Amino acid sequence: MTPRYAIKITSDGHCSLRSIQDKKAKREIREAIDGLASLPESQGKELEEELAGYRSIAAYRKHYRIVYTVVGSTVWVVWVDRRKPGREDDVYAKVQKLVRTFFKKR
Repeated sequence: MTPRYAIKITSDGHCSLRSIQDKKAKREIREAIDGLASLPESQGKELEEELAGYRSIAAYRKHYRIVYTVVGSTVWVVWVDRRKPGREDDVYAKVQKLVRTFFKKR
């Protein structure tokens, strides 16, 4: 039997989800998040450099990325947003800013 992981969404993750207006996109994103309860470390791709330790999976026609990390038996969804390569408002740029801000506070 495959172990099940608990799914938790950070407060920033909730904010990013709430900002998505498209109901179909939001539904498919939630389904993808629910799917992380089973083998999250084998899904998506490992992120590198400043985002090492995080993973991302594509959702809703590959337009959105769900960025998450696995801690023990819990999947923490950190941010969900559109992929916009090379732009300041790209999902990975936003997560990098979030991570920098988090570690500055510590």
